[in-house]
Amino acid sequence: MRPPTDSRPLPALVLATIFCTLPAAQACKLQPGEVIRPAAGAAPGEATAELWDPGGNFSPLLSLEAANYDSECDVWLTDDESELFFVRMTGENGPPDSLHQGHWDIYRAEWDPLSRTWGTSINLGTHINTEDDDRRPTTTAEGDTLLFSREAHIWYSIRDIGGEFGPADTLFHGTSPCLSSDGLQIYFTRGSDIWVADRGPSGAITDWVGHREVPGPVNSPFNEVKPFISRDGNLLFFSDFGDPRPGGYGDADLWVSTWMGTVWGPPENVGPPVNRDARACTPYLSADGRRIYTASEAAPGTRGEEDLWVAHLDSLPAPLQAANTAERWLRLGDLADAWHVHDLAVDALGTIYAATEPRASLFRSRTGGLSWSRCGPIPGPRAAFSVLPASDGALFLGTYPDGDVFVSFDEGETWSPTADIPGATHVRALLELSDGSILAGVSQGPAVYATLDHGATWLPTGPLQNQETGVKSLFETPAGTVLCGALEGSPNYSTDGGITWNEAFVAGIGGGGVRAEAFLARADGSLLLSGFVHANGARVWVSRDEGRGWVQTTPGEIHFEQISGDSLRAVHGFALAETEAGELLLGTEPGVGGVVLRSADEGATWHREGELAGAFQALSMVTLAHGGILAGTSPKGDVFRWDPTGAGRPIHLDAARAPAAASQILRKQGR
Repeated sequence: MRPPTDSRPLPALVLATIFCTLPAAQACKLQPGEVIRPAAGAAPGEATAELWDPGGNFSPLLSLEAANYDSECDVWLTDDESELFFVRMTGENGPPDSLHQGHWDIYRAEWDPLSRTWGTSINLGTHINTEDDDRRPTTTAEGDTLLFSREAHIWYSIRDIGGEFGPADTLFHGTSPCLSSDGLQIYFTRGSDIWVADRGPSGAITDWVGHREVPGPVNSPFNEVKPFISRDGNLLFFSDFGDPRPGGYGDADLWVSTWMGTVWGPPENVGPPVNRDARACTPYLSADGRRIYTASEAAPGTRGEEDLWVAHLDSLPAPLQAANTAERWLRLGDLADAWHVHDLAVDALGTIYAATEPRASLFRSRTGGLSWSRCGPIPGPRAAFSVLPASDGALFLGTYPDGDVFVSFDEGETWSPTADIPGATHVRALLELSDGSILAGVSQGPAVYATLDHGATWLPTGPLQNQETGVKSLFETPAGTVLCGALEGSPNYSTDGGITWNEAFVAGIGGGGVRAEAFLARADGSLLLSGFVHANGARVWVSRDEGRGWVQTTPGEIHFEQISGDSLRAVHGFALAETEAGELLLGTEPGVGGVVLRSADEGATWHREGELAGAFQALSMVTLAHGGILAGTSPKGDVFRWDPTGAGRPIHLDAARAPAAASQILRKQGR
């Protein structure tokens, strides 16, 4: 039962936003069963295409074994899925590949049916790769001919009897080729639209005729790139990378159109779990339709900045198993079937909550993390991204893919959806302000919404400045300044509770480009911000003026020594925590294992802090009342406790449950 509405006076934020209108950029997301209809005057029948029905539900995305610490993209497989082709930028985050030729090179890997894993990835060599970008490989069904793009032209190479690809030559102007399974058509990108050509009368791989835009309402004023034609020829997939279409999930998405006999039907959004608020840029559907492959930017369970992924139809393959370890980190109780621990929070009584995926579950521990119980079921969502224990005892949960916020008044045993937030797909950040209002940061817009009645109404705050994609973090400083960080863009600050937002200056970055993951207030009054810069690695910034300006604590990018002795760059900076001794802990990727860094000199230098076995990422951290620090990880959904002695000290349960001021806890964790 919902408690009575708070009778306190409405804060200025809520009063000011009653008269606000939604920003025009916040286009409503597609609802199940909806499609984008063609414009008036479209050919008869174009709006009657059957909706794409995969025949079940896809699992969350799993990183492919062929991927490593570097960035990979443009996934392609032969029809029997025995060979995997993709592109990679090597040497970015780990040791360079001596065979690498340029920026993007094409690689291949073979499927091992005994181990059921992808084997070692191999550079295709100088016949294919050059100092230029060599992108988007595609092959004939049997893999005997390779096509790819370079310098706005499509190239081809014939495989010899020994399995090697010979010297490449050009075909025609275009990029991102995709051969149909029968080899009689080639789909490609020209400009920002999808084109098709037919195999010429000679039947040669060099003979293509009838170059034309694909018929039907596929092409639009937005981007349509990287096409893929299903093996039966009935489905056309593409990405809107670079200029997303309305109705997506926050950034570049995958879309699909159905063949109607003479034209392609209106595109539909492929939807979750493939599409999120990170960029999804390359589609591939297996011949039997039971696996959808893609490539996208960093997501839970990744090894690098861009990765190769697969989702399985109506099956849930387990991610890598994590073994226990006593090296600085102690693995705590199991969170049954969790893959990613997106958020950790603790309430005023010391109860710890963990927001997880793939089942959008909230777990609860009253034993300092030694044991966990699943809270009540949450109807609908696939992922729980953010959890907020409010000072009045209510629990709020931000979810994906419908951007819903749920509320519970019985410690998570039962949940009710709050009012709809228009256009939202992800709620990654929740914050309780000192005036009692609750803020929710959402992907569409991006935007911040506020409520003072437990979500019965959500009102938009002022427009954010120079934030390109979804809100990732919200924080209130001890002095009352509200900070907001995005998946990409500039950090913002507000001195009036969100009525107005101002762009913060980030030294060396200027106008945007920062992913702001977590804020932390230090005892000396300074603020820290962790995150990363696209293609430039993990960063930590410091501000001494309430978030108006930020400078980097580390000269250059964050590097650390991996177990093998190879120098790796930390691709992404996630959660931040401060130890009782005043040292800093930073959750990062890549892994396996060494995904937390420690700094004893205010962030000037960072060193690997022990091993979190099996972890690729340390996504979240929480500091308990007695000073213990917990880290939530991916892809096995484990929670670890920091043990600086390495001796496996026992947890003092009464200390873990010690009461603490709710506002103090919230501020410590950036909630």
